Amino acid sequence: MSAAPLPGVGATDPRIQTDATRPPWSAVALLLIPGVARCTAVAVAPHWAVTAAHCLHHRALGRAAPPSSIHLVFGYRSGDYTRLLIPDAIRLPAGADPAATEVRGSDVAFLHVAETLTDLLPPTAAGPGATVALGGFGQDRAERLAIDPACTLLAQVAAADQEPVLKHGCAGTRGVSGGALVVEPSPGTWRLAGMATAAQAGQSVGYAIPGARLATLLAALPP
Repeated sequence: MSAAPLPGVGATDPRIQTDATRPPWSAVALLLIPGVARCTAVAVAPHWAVTAAHCLHHRALGRAAPPSSIHLVFGYRSGDYTRLLIPDAIRLPAGADPAATEVRGSDVAFLHVAETLTDLLPPTAAGPGATVALGGFGQDRAERLAIDPACTLLAQVAAADQEPVLKHGCAGTRGVSGGALVVEPSPGTWRLAGMATAAQAGQSVGYAIPGARLATLLAALPP
């Protein structure tokens, strides 16, 4: 009996494994909350990483997990890594609810770290038709960063909370929440076009917080 298809991955699977120590993927971290969650996060500023708010939901506590329980693991590959950081603060934008299960444009959480992050993916605006790559630590390939190397932003739509989200045609499943939709506006220059939050059943289709919205939220945070 064949296994049920993973959400966010269609009949063909374009994902490949990649080196998490090289740009742009060196800005993408495995996010671990032991016993609670395993997701992805992206370094977007010298002291801030971003992830999906629902990744931080601690069911036993009924709220977001404390920062001290969160591990940001950069350069991860099969137990090896280049850097492990523990956030000292969480910032949730207005309307963010870590317990929400529907697609929401407020499904965002910023994680502050005292150490300086040097490999970054600054958020940028990108619209339908843009070619992107999606990278994250999916549940079926949790020990290596997997990417869909060439996929497309399909549309901008209104989410359940009426905030804008990007619909994309990239393959990525559970665990890729908080992952990076990366665009290359010029050769060797990488930016964050969106942050993955949800996947659609039976198709290589998902939803992401637009980079333009992430940039606005990030600008309101302290350095």
